[in-house]
Amino acid sequence: MQLSFPVMDNCLANDIPQLLMWLQEGEAADSRSRTRALEPDIDPTGNPFAATTDNASGPSWIVDATSKARWDNTFYTVCGNDAAAMSGAKARSVMMESGLPVEALSKVWSLADVDKDGALDPEEFALAMFLISMARKEGSGVLPDVLPDSYIPPSKRG
Repeated sequence: MQLSFPVMDNCLANDIPQLLMWLQEGEAADSRSRTRALEPDIDPTGNPFAATTDNASGPSWIVDATSKARWDNTFYTVCGNDAAAMSGAKARSVMMESGLPVEALSKVWSLADVDKDGALDPEEFALAMFLISMARKEGSGVLPDVLPDSYIPPSKRG
């Protein structure tokens, strides 16, 4: 006879992985992200002499490769490996777990849905999660009113 513990199963399947994701996010954050937000044309390694702006593509993206990979994993876990976009309903579920007020999350959505199609592709999702991380660390008042060029996902530029 197999016992069923729905509350424990839900915790193991959903709550603990989400907690681990947020803990990893906190560990991965460092002062470089704050510096890069203030000085987006500086190389992500912190080398002030290795400017990453070129005339063809514009400034480097504020979301670093490690964070992008982490958020891609979340995106494809929620949406499936073949998904091209995350619906608003699915994104809302993930974003609400941040604990930010709805007003802040609304602003994050408005900024991250760069193409205004009502869904987030993997780059837009990574941007949303970057903005959420920034707001959780420094308060929602740090969210920009307009995306700086370095925040615009590379595929959305031009």
